Amino acid sequence: MRRGVRKVTVLVDAAVLRLVRYFLVLLRLNPQLMENAYWYLPVLDDGHDNYAQVGHSPSVVTPYCCYFRGWKVCREKDLHKGVVVNGVDFTDKSAVSPSHLWCKNWHCPKCFLHGACVVGARRIEDRLTAFVERGLGKVEHVVFSVPKASQDLPLEVLFKMLPSVAKDRGVSGVSIFHGRYINTELGGLAWRAHFHVLGFVDGGFYRCRTCEHERSACASCDGFKGCEVRGFAKDGWIVKVADERLSIFGTAWYQLNHHTVKLGFRRVHSVRWFGKCGNRMLKSKYHRSGAGCSCPVCRAAGHESVMDNGGYWGKRLPDDVSDPRYKSVYAVPDLDEEGLPNFADGGDRLG
Repeated sequence: MRRGVRKVTVLVDAAVLRLVRYFLVLLRLNPQLMENAYWYLPVLDDGHDNYAQVGHSPSVVTPYCCYFRGWKVCREKDLHKGVVVNGVDFTDKSAVSPSHLWCKNWHCPKCFLHGACVVGARRIEDRLTAFVERGLGKVEHVVFSVPKASQDLPLEVLFKMLPSVAKDRGVSGVSIFHGRYINTELGGLAWRAHFHVLGFVDGGFYRCRTCEHERSACASCDGFKGCEVRGFAKDGWIVKVADERLSIFGTAWYQLNHHTVKLGFRRVHSVRWFGKCGNRMLKSKYHRSGAGCSCPVCRAAGHESVMDNGGYWGKRLPDDVSDPRYKSVYAVPDLDEEGLPNFADGGDRLG
């Protein structure tokens, strides 16, 4: 008996199809987005369409984003002695870094990681370093969670509320607004307004970090934990100090690369300074010379030096420099394997 073939029609939800196409567009623009769920997960329908995640707008990409334009070289080998960056020893070697064009647009999925986030993190690091030199203490990472009743308030209102809450807890610094978190059950980014602050705690946090008392003993303590418990009873804001940082730049870069911006503004204002670190508290010039092109090897050793454009004309380095996941810096000797010079005399020949 001949069996009939039954045709099965699969109906695909139009919304799901749009999300798949959107994800494929982002992935084609920048494969590095697969490294962090904040960079590729879709934004759920949470009633906050006027807020966007950085790096989630393929429409702003230009033909020049991530365009390789040459090399930057630092030949201060005396400062590189004993310095190890990304597992590579730079002793007696020059530092060579590929130079790209970045549009520095927060919404660009190709450029936001190496453009806007790097520039923003360096500015935060330079300014906080200046305040450290003024004696404000050690930089801490503090998280301010907005109460449930205030979750739907406009960003402008939340920014006005934050300084008073931070002052009550004795915190000053720079705030980075985060509007969403990863909802594993729904497989997307859901709304939960909170702030990540890099700054200073009055009196420091060392005593509370090493304290072994019970949580119930914090209410009567005059340290930060005591202010936290009493403050939560008054305004409902949950304020916690995170683990110790490895670097100011690294923490700032990570918090910037998945923060939330409000649409409809020509300039993005999701990063604001407050308290003892307000805009009027530091009138002297705090940006380092050559910011954006300083040698990462010298920075790791605690020195400042500017990488020169060009100068490297050896064989092409093995990695594909057009890939956004390029290495930040290479250790290059004066001579290659064939004994030929990797650098022009005087360092004035472009690579």
